[in-house]
Amino acid sequence: YSPLGDNSIRLLQIEAVTNPSLNHERAAIRCQIHHFHIAKAPNYRALSYAWGNSATRFIYLNDQRIEVRKNLWQALWHLRNNNFYTKWIWIDALCIDQLNTVERNHQVLLMGRIYKTAAEVFAWLGCLSDLPFGSRRILRYGLHNFVSLFTLQYWQRMWILQEIGLA
Repeated sequence: YSPLGDNSIRLLQIEAVTNPSLNHERAAIRCQIHHFHIAKAPNYRALSYAWGNSATRFIYLNDQRIEVRKNLWQALWHLRNNNFYTKWIWIDALCIDQLNTVERNHQVLLMGRIYKTAAEVFAWLGCLSDLPFGSRRILRYGLHNFVSLFTLQYWQRMWILQEIGLA
């Protein structure tokens, strides 16, 4: 990561699959990251998600192979495969240098503004196939499974109320 200026953020763009011989499921996830002053940032979305367990997958960030948690990889995969690659997105794990304590603390102070100025905030609860109740069961069993949504790890994060409240 290169240093951020005051009131600056990094935004990410997910690249489209450019090799027609690769299907979307097998193509590596590639992203580019850019710096912007928060007041001059392009229209962007923010991702609210739980980091999840320690299982990891690989993506390419500015052509560098890096590890990300599986839950984030699944969110990126879903966004890319649903034609989200033309948009800017802010994701804490990738847009903040997590190894730089000074930057991380400064960005945490900006998070309210980051979520408030985002055009949309996406809440990633996880892949339906990983959820204990499955998509068809939600439709079939209704309220019981709807209530079980709120037992997901996502809701155990301290920042969720701020992220959703400012969205």
